[in-house]
Order: sequence, then structure tokens, then C-alpha cells
Amino acid sequence: LELVVVPPAALDAGGMNISEYATTYYNNSTVWNVSGSGTSDRFNANLVLNDTTNSTYKFVKVDNPADGNWRFYIVALDANNTSASVTISQDYKVFARCTKCHMETGANATATNLMINETGFTTGIHQNVTGEFSSTDYFQLSRVCWGCHVNYTGQNASPSHTKPAIELPVCEDCHYNSTPLNINYLNITPLQVREHQPLGDEIKTNSSIANCTICHDKSLTITPPDTNIKYPRAKNYISHYGKQRTDMWVTDANNNTITNCSYCHFDGGREFDDVFVLVNNTNITHGVDCVACHGSGRFHDAILKVPVMTEDNDACLYCHNNMSNKQILTAEFGTSAHLNVNCIDCHTPRQVFKGMVVNGESRTYNFSMPSSVTCLNATLEWGGSSILALTIHGPSSTYSGTSINISSPQSGNWNAVVQDVNGDAEFILTINVTMRHSGSTAKTCDECHVSGFDDTPLVYKHLTKQSNVPTNATCVLCHANSAYIATAMTTSHYAPTNLIDTKDCIRCHTGIVDGWGNAPDQRNHTDHYFVTGNLANGETWKLVDNYTLTLIETTLRSAMLVLEKDGVLLLRDVVTVGNEFEYEISGMEDDKTSIVNLTVDQVFTAPGHYVVDLSGYILGSHIHRETDNKECYACHDREHRTNIPDGIDYYVLKKVDDNVTLGQMPVNFKENDKKTLRTGEYWDLGENYSLYVEEVSLTKENARMLLYRNETLIEDIILSQGNSFTREEWVLDREIDVFGMTMDNVFISKTTPVIVLSNVWLIAGDQKTLDENTPVTQANTLVKYLPLDSSITVGEEPEDFHAGTIMPGVYSPDCISCHAGNGIAPIKIDIDAFREGVHLGLNRNATYTSFI
Repeated sequence: LELVVVPPAALDAGGMNISEYATTYYNNSTVWNVSGSGTSDRFNANLVLNDTTNSTYKFVKVDNPADGNWRFYIVALDANNTSASVTISQDYKVFARCTKCHMETGANATATNLMINETGFTTGIHQNVTGEFSSTDYFQLSRVCWGCHVNYTGQNASPSHTKPAIELPVCEDCHYNSTPLNINYLNITPLQVREHQPLGDEIKTNSSIANCTICHDKSLTITPPDTNIKYPRAKNYISHYGKQRTDMWVTDANNNTITNCSYCHFDGGREFDDVFVLVNNTNITHGVDCVACHGSGRFHDAILKVPVMTEDNDACLYCHNNMSNKQILTAEFGTSAHLNVNCIDCHTPRQVFKGMVVNGESRTYNFSMPSSVTCLNATLEWGGSSILALTIHGPSSTYSGTSINISSPQSGNWNAVVQDVNGDAEFILTINVTMRHSGSTAKTCDECHVSGFDDTPLVYKHLTKQSNVPTNATCVLCHANSAYIATAMTTSHYAPTNLIDTKDCIRCHTGIVDGWGNAPDQRNHTDHYFVTGNLANGETWKLVDNYTLTLIETTLRSAMLVLEKDGVLLLRDVVTVGNEFEYEISGMEDDKTSIVNLTVDQVFTAPGHYVVDLSGYILGSHIHRETDNKECYACHDREHRTNIPDGIDYYVLKKVDDNVTLGQMPVNFKENDKKTLRTGEYWDLGENYSLYVEEVSLTKENARMLLYRNETLIEDIILSQGNSFTREEWVLDREIDVFGMTMDNVFISKTTPVIVLSNVWLIAGDQKTLDENTPVTQANTLVKYLPLDSSITVGEEPEDFHAGTIMPGVYSPDCISCHAGNGIAPIKIDIDAFREGVHLGLNRNATYTSFI
């Protein structure tokens, strides 16, 4: 006898039936018995299975037999031997037919079995993970169970029904894994959950309130059964009854299926309202196009992102213009003082440092990096042939180069060091970052306006409890005035461009303008000193503010004293020993202001000679009667001179060792300055220089001009319209253009030819050699940082009350600016006569710190 086994794959309508097979392969034997199907089934003879080894019995074994219907035939080679039987043994472990016992409609299901709800499972998202789902074939359906409960390839060798519960896969084994569990036997590659999860690259959730099981337990096909359940947990329910949330799907512009963001982020978050850290995110009202900032995709797709902070303000304002909790009104911001500031300048650690290094020095800048920065780029730029070096120090790493790129920079404190390797140079150091929204804590006013950021206006004085001219008022108190709207973000987003003129000292300190802090009224600020001493007739005590006290005579028990101011008699009084000589004025402080309060302790009288001993209090500080701001500047601006209100220009002539030499510039035109001269007119340039217009030619559009120094002709110049002229001279061992001008125009007025000059400068007169660390200008610039051949203006009226030259009131060593010409001092001297006097050279070698 022969055993012929026909597997499902061998069935072939074009093949032969068993009768033809027996005739062909067994010497025309026609005696055969059939087990299984009829004899008419046709098959591919090359795919049948049989036993060619054993002679006394026939045995065919098939490991992991294919699903389907098998055929078994017995062929009798001897007509006398027609009695035989076939035994078919199927070696299945119990779990190979999981659903037969554990599906509620399974053939072996009992009330005591752990049960799976058929409706819930067969409509769930995991019902076909292996691609072998069948609603009628429970053996086929059981293979779906193998995808999680066993190693798929070992389902016939496992010693138990399933892996222990502790070994069963977790969501991440399939959905956050480049090689998902049983990957070779899965119907499709499991959806990879990259975002909206605790380990998200961009969009992270709080694992304690929003993880796989917490969220997906809200999306089940049925209400979970409460009987015959060994593990009544969310993971169990989601694995068997997890629901495909097609109700959260929408179609994008490219006809792709994406998740509808508004399902969770609008109208209170619906059933997901309790998985948000920030309740505001359950009702997002800003913007109308989520995908523009966050990308287009399904809820967990890697393409979804937290938007990156961008230098395009329009991108930020597109949403923030409509946000209820962090609204920035676009139109109003566009007219504010910060309208040209990028959002990222304040809301990220971005830094732009401008400075200069000289004489091999280095400059260090500190900044910090929050954890949400994904990239740091540092660039150092400078001009000329100098060599600079940049070193960046992180919390645990150091980087060098002039263009440094760092991915995923470590959070913490950083610093950048700019080193002058060879040659002085001005530089720009830019620290750019790539950072996820919502950026970092906004910079404070000080971080830009005190420490310095790009071209931000710097403030030096009248700072909140800082500098030697502090104020108790905050930046916001003043800069929020007249803003469009009063909110926590008023100053930063709506500060007006035009505030009150803060160089108007009188307005704040005398007028006390409402809403601008509580600036002290200088009239209420006086100091008194306790003094003891004697005064003889013929002597005068000079007190502050030009008050004087004089003894006229004494008697046996009394003294006659006289108090004057600026030579005007204020009080004459006879005071007995033990009594007081007192004088007060009103209208300054809230109460009367005492000028002197002296007790006559003792008197001495002799023919022609009188002495009095006095003790008590006298005025020790200036009384502020000023009503003009220039009077304030005289004492409170270290560079201002009331007799030169527009200041003096200086040219950087030389920088050597620790000194910088500046040359005075009697003429130094600004960009829009013009000078009109007629034929035959002299222009006194200062410092004994003059320019004379000899002749003007309209036809040639030029003019002949004569340049004189000390009345001696030094240049005969013919200059055409649109051209320039310069004169070089040797100054401090090098040639310098000491004079220059440009001919702007040549024309005829009503009767006389006229020329118009621009860009005129003259370097002449006094030179000053200063220590390199001397601060100058309202920006408190150290002279060592002034580039060679640059110019500065010193002593003009302060631009505002933040100028670096503002200081507590002191007497300046520059006596002349107050006591001559239009100076503010009440007593003036004849400066021309003084220059001719014997005392001109006094204090010539005195040291001083002011720029005079």
C-alpha cells in the first residue's frame, strides 16, 4: 500500500485525480481507497507528500501545516490487499485555539473562563494585528492572539497558554520601537507614536496625567466587562477593545487624513479635559490654521511639532493678535517704541554684543541656555586685518572658532570670550539659537538697556536703585505712561515712542509731574553743618550760596553781626552772649530754611579790635533756586559747560601705550549741516583759521577760496561743485587730514554769487592726552575704545536723564564755564583780563578727573 497526502497548495484544476495518479505512478494499479475528499479532486502530482522510506508502514509528518483542506489517499499495489486505514494526529497546544475557550461564543467557552467580548474585540483596533482575522474561523482568529501573548513562531512549543502578565508587551514594544514585537508576522507596521506622549521629541505630555493607557482608556469599543476578568486594568481593556477614533479625523488640503486638533484643543477638551497641564490648551482660540505652525498629520506622527521661535514677527503676531490670555495687538505694537525689535530678541536667549578689544585684552559675555534650545550658533565678525578669537564655555564643554555650531546645547550658564590676538578691532558677536515655542522667560529691561544688546539705547543713570544717581521708580512706571493699553505687557509691547523730555530736570524735580514717580523736590534738600570758631572785625565768613557773615563790633556783653548775600544786606543784629543770631528764608523747603543759627558764646573788646566766639549750625549745601535746566546741567553733568552748550568735538589723533591723545575740532559738520558764503565773505573757523571766498564762477560751477592760519595764506583752493578738498599736515608723527570741505552748490542769490559747503571739518587748537580708561561722552565710553581717526562730541546737553555724564551735584574744577561769559554763576570775571593777569598759570599742573 502507498499513502498519498495532498496539501491545500497542491490542489490544481489542471492536474490529475487520484485514479490517474495511481495509474501513472504505480504501474497501472487501479485498486485504491480514499480518505478525505472524493476521487475526482485534481492536484499537482509534484506537490504531493508520501513516504518512500518505510515498507511495512507509511508515515508523513508535517510541521506547522498550512491552513485549509487536506486530501489523504491509499493506493493498493496488490489487488489482494485492499484493507487499510489512515490515522491523522494534529499536535496543537491548548492556546493555539485561544478563542475556542476565551471568546464568549467559542465552542469550549464556559462561565468560569476568562472571557473576551466578541463584539468589542472584533470591532477593535487590534482585531487584525497579524492579518489573519476571521469572524467565523476561530482557529484563524486565534492567530491574532499570538501577536501579543506568545512568540509567534513558537506557538506550538510554548509550555503555557500565554506569557506571564508581567512579560506581556507594553504599548511601546510595538508603537515606539523600530523593530516591533513579532514584526515579521504583523499585518502592517504598527503606528509609531512619536509625539503627544511623555517621550515625545517635540510635543511631550505629563506622564502622570497623559500617557498611553490614560488617554486610550477613554476610547474603547465597549464598556469593559466586569466579570471573568483577571486584570481589570486599562492596558488590558485597550489591548482587546481599543477603538479606532475615526471621529477625530479630517482631510487636509492634500486630501490626506489628519487628526482634527480642535477635538481636544477646543471646547474644553471634551473627554480629554483632564489630561492637560495647562487648562488654556483645552480651548485654544488663537489662529485659524493649526498646520501652518504645527505641521499636518495624525495625532502621534513625527511630523507634528512645536513651532520654532522665528525672527518673523508676523508669524508670532498672526496668533498672538487673537489670543485672549497673551494677546499682542498688532496695530498698536507696530507704533510702539519696540516696533523694530524681533520677538526672538526678547523671548529667546539670543544675544548680539557689540564692542571693541584693544591691546590684547579680552571681553567676556555671560548668557544662559534653557533646555528647550535645540541648536546654538555663535558668530564673531570684525573688519580690517586684526585677528580676534572666540571661545565659548558651556557648563561642561568648551568650543573655539569664529563660527561655532552646537546641536542640543547643554542647559545652564554659558559665557563667550572675545580675545584680541593681534590688532585692535570693533566686533559683533551674535549668539543665535533655535528654540521651540514658547521661548524663554522674556528679558528684563536691564538685560538690553544696561548690559547691552545690539544697538539698543543704553541707560546709565536714573536706574532703579542702581548707579550713583538712582531712582526708586521702576522702568515700567515711566515707560508705561501714555501707552495704548495698561497691562502686564504694556512697556514691552506698547511703550510710546515719545515720552516726556527727561532732560527737563525742572519739570520732574520741581513740577513733580503726576504719574512719573516721586522725584525729590531739590528745594527741599539742604544740609547743615555744626561749626565753632571765632570771628574778628574786618574778617568775613564766606558761606555757601554766596552768603557772608561779618562782625562789625563788640561791647562788653554783645556783638553786632551782619549777614549779606551777593553783597546785599539781609540782616544786621546785636546779639547778647548766650543768645542766637538766626536767619531763615521761606519758599524753598516745606518749612523755613535756616541759613545760620549761631550762638554768641563769648566776646572780646579792645580799642579798635573786636572778637566773637560762635557755635551752631550753618547752611552746608547749595540751595536749589534754579528754574532753568542749564543751571542743573552745570553741576549735574560732568562734561557740560554752560558757556559752550553745544559741546566741543574732538578727533582721536594718537593711541599709544596707556594714553589716548585727542585734538579739538572747532568745526565738525554733521550730516545735514550746511554753510552758505557769498563772494568776498570771510568765515572765522576758529583757532585763528579763516576761509575767504575770493571768486565764484557760475559758468564753471566752481569757486576760488583762500584758507588762512594766523592771517597767513596756507591754501589757494579752486573747488568745483560736487567735489571735495582736504589739507594734510603732520601731527604727532603722522599725516592727518586736518581740514576738509565739499562744494555742494554754486548759484546766484538776488545780487551776489553764493556757494554752499558741507562736510566741513577742522582739527586745530588744544590737544588732550588722557589715560586710556578715562570715560567720555554720554555713553561713558573709555577713550581706549575710540577708534583712531574717529571723532566724538563732549559736553552737549544730555540727551535724556539716563546719560552717563549725569552725576550727583558737585562743584566742577572748571570754574571759568560758570564764572565767565554766559555761565550760571552770579559772580563773573573778565576772562580776557584774567588771561593777561599774573595768576593765569595757577594750578596749571593740578590733577583732575573731569573732561575739561
